[in-house]
Amino acid sequence: MSARMGRAPRNRALVWLACSLWLGTEGAAHAQEAPPAAPPALADVRALAHDDALRIAASRNLGLLARSLEPQRAEQAASSARRPYTPELGMEGALREVPGRERRALEWTPTITYAAPFGTQVRAEGQVTEGISGNPESQRTLFVELSQAILRHGPATGGAELDQADLDVRIAKEQFRAVLNDLLAQTDRAYWELVFAREDVALKRRALERARTQFDETSENIRRGLLAPGEVYLVEESVVNFEERLSRAEEALALSESAMRRLLVVPPQMPLGAQTASLPDVPADPAEVDSNAIALAKHPSVLAARLASERARAGVDVDRNEALPQVDAFGSLGITAGRDATSAPLDDAPELRAGVRLSIPLYWGPDASRIARARVEVQQRLLEAHDAEQAAAAATRDASTRLRARRKRVELAAKIMELAQKKLDVEKEKYKSGLSTLVDVVRFQRDLDDAASSALRARVELLTARTGVLAARGDLHESLRIVVR
Repeated sequence: MSARMGRAPRNRALVWLACSLWLGTEGAAHAQEAPPAAPPALADVRALAHDDALRIAASRNLGLLARSLEPQRAEQAASSARRPYTPELGMEGALREVPGRERRALEWTPTITYAAPFGTQVRAEGQVTEGISGNPESQRTLFVELSQAILRHGPATGGAELDQADLDVRIAKEQFRAVLNDLLAQTDRAYWELVFAREDVALKRRALERARTQFDETSENIRRGLLAPGEVYLVEESVVNFEERLSRAEEALALSESAMRRLLVVPPQMPLGAQTASLPDVPADPAEVDSNAIALAKHPSVLAARLASERARAGVDVDRNEALPQVDAFGSLGITAGRDATSAPLDDAPELRAGVRLSIPLYWGPDASRIARARVEVQQRLLEAHDAEQAAAAATRDASTRLRARRKRVELAAKIMELAQKKLDVEKEKYKSGLSTLVDVVRFQRDLDDAASSALRARVELLTARTGVLAARGDLHESLRIVVR
């Protein structure tokens, strides 16, 4: 009983996230917790670091804050489920009168009742009667009864509904962890898209400036008679091409900033940026076997599905309990003292009673159907739990596959960029010697710009793939030192 009744309701003035989510060091089980690390102020979002962006999203995103109230609601529901098992004090006052007789009296009847989850019930009732208007009656009565359910609501099956309420709280917390990890993964993708968009805009601007310089040089050479007039169309087409690419890149940047503001709840007028000096190195790939084991042990969707199956089993106990016959053993003590309306003294000898109450339903059809339905739900939840485990295992495998492939593509993209630079250098030397044309130089320059953009995209995809592995394992928030209570 103490385990079930010990959870008192907790009133909070702030949202549940502010009370249950803080930034600290989790590490191994034996490590000591470090003081919380606060996220950066919103004034610092002009050059926002990756981890800080994710922490700000976890503390400010309105969708997550709304979802963070669900565990609090479940806790309050679990607390309210204990309402039938709290002591209750009652008081009744009345004026009693028999018309035509001197029997007018005042009566007070205090009662106190208590029911325990394991079937014990205590009821105490007192009655005080005082005659008025010439009535000499004065009585004091005390009645105490103790009963214990043996089958229905008995010690073996009682309190299962409280177990369900407690499991609802744990399920809500795991579901919140799943939403938190999804938000962090979404913010991670948005952050690196913003990084790519900013770098890509800078790359396209440099290419446009280079194309304009080539246009000016070509126009001057045509004016001097060194080149044919038709050569200007080639470089002019290159300028227009890079202007179109820059326009697309600037559009992508604006959309990336908008997506990031939406996740961080940043006002539109506030400058928003990301650290783009150099992309960080990606640590070594975690072992796929270890990632799979972590996902099966810690992924919130897996844990929530397992808890749901436990709740369904508790539901079978609840329905089976309701179908049992009612068999209660009871004992009572009653004492009456004072005098009646004729002033005759009352017998104050205690009255003791003990016995058994029995109630058996005459038809078990609805109860049997309810139990069968609960057992079917258990099978459903077990299948869902197994499916969640399979999904988590597949997600870790896919994430590990993407991480390995993208790490390889980073190497290949770097090699392609190196070769594109060498090709351009060779072509420029050939052009200076008259062995090549301006068309080839411009084409190789475009190839180098495309290779640089592809290399940047490959690096960003590698970073998102690393985060994808952590998200698939279910411990992305722990890697950011965000602990959910």
